[in-house]
Amino acid sequence: MARKIANIYRRDDGTYQLRFTVDGKRYAVYGKTVDEVRQKEAQKRQEIEEGAYQRQKDVTLGEYAGRWLKGKEGTVKDSSVYNYSKGVKRIPPELAGIRLRDLQPEHIKDCQRDLALRLEPSTVNATIRQIREIIWSAVNDRLITWNPARGIKPLRTPKKPREEDQHRALTREETDTFLTAAEVRRDAYRDVYRFMLHTGLRVGEVAAITDQDVIGSRLRVRATLTRGMDGGRVIGDSPKTDSGDRTVPLDDVALDAIRRAQELRRAWCWKTDRIFSSSRGNLLLAASVNNAIRTTCTRAGVEPFTSHAFRDTFATRCAESGMQPRVLMEIMGHSDIKVTFSYYVHAMDDVKDAELLAVNFGTKNGTKPTASA
Repeated sequence: MARKIANIYRRDDGTYQLRFTVDGKRYAVYGKTVDEVRQKEAQKRQEIEEGAYQRQKDVTLGEYAGRWLKGKEGTVKDSSVYNYSKGVKRIPPELAGIRLRDLQPEHIKDCQRDLALRLEPSTVNATIRQIREIIWSAVNDRLITWNPARGIKPLRTPKKPREEDQHRALTREETDTFLTAAEVRRDAYRDVYRFMLHTGLRVGEVAAITDQDVIGSRLRVRATLTRGMDGGRVIGDSPKTDSGDRTVPLDDVALDAIRRAQELRRAWCWKTDRIFSSSRGNLLLAASVNNAIRTTCTRAGVEPFTSHAFRDTFATRCAESGMQPRVLMEIMGHSDIKVTFSYYVHAMDDVKDAELLAVNFGTKNGTKPTASA
């Protein structure tokens, strides 16, 4: 009968057997003494590790990219995992099939040229950046010793004309004309428009607001609409950024928009505590809001814009009214004041004229320049 010493068994014939497991697979070695089987175990483990290392060296970029993506789950937001997955899918099969140890800069350049034939430069650059990050991870895992994507220069991205930029603030006249048209045609999202214009929230943040987030005349912004790992839209457990978790004051217009939205929800018996929903009581999506804005713009004779313009307009009106930059930055949920003023504050021509005409240049005759000068 075999006798067991730890994981070592003495067999009936007087020899010893040592059993051990590596990566879920069982192994056994035999010897005449305990020391012999332990030495054989150490030798066997080394052989297994060397074999596994050799197999790791043969892994392709595509195989490693899949592992890298799996490792992102649980460490970043689901929306980030989804975006990463799109980048991995854009890696051409020709590149994905090359072993990591065989990768050369020319392979990455070929990939860049291939992607440039069918994708926008910005998308190509984002894909190459992600490939570079994946390879750096392989370097850190000691599968390869260098990163062949390190010196690949990005494609030049043409600067969009101002009128094509998503960042556009509405004039006061445009705002009044648009909101009036929205009321006349009973636009399903007219309260969303008013709320965004008076709070500066992103449409995803508006979609996530619940009754519990409104405390008196203040709003706690603590979540946003985001993408799940399957690409579907879900309410996340945090805002877009850390600074996005904030408290925003609510004026009478914003409070009235909330009240009307809640009354509509009760009238339609929607079973949700979200304040703003789609026209059918589902999640509020930017695409639906933008489609409705486009229709109302056509009826009102206003140049089309997207929901992001409400956020721009809020910031611009606040800046024109003299709000302290730091206060505006915190209300907007930005971590850097440069973002607030580089992208979201646009001085209108009439404001420029008024500001210039108010300047005293100390000229001898005391006159000031005219707007037409």
